[in-house]
Amino acid sequence: MGSFQENVAHGTPRTSLGKRLQQERQRYNFSQEALAEALGTTARSIRRWEQDQAIPHFHYRKQLCRLFNISAEDLFGLLNR
Repeated sequence: MGSFQENVAHGTPRTSLGKRLQQERQRYNFSQEALAEALGTTARSIRRWEQDQAIPHFHYRKQLCRLFNISAEDLFGLLNR
């Protein structure tokens, strides 16, 4: 079974949303538990997002973008870079 983010654009694999979330979380020195607390969710939800087993609800997507000072396009891999 594939992940939500197994997208390939023009033959170039994209980094999954989960991997980008994990990278941003680590860049800002958040543990999964600390990020969950900052967002008002559970560490289990953070783990599921990072493992591409679930996608954050819109409410959390906005919070993640603000918290990590990143555009939705960058966070969700909507731009080919």
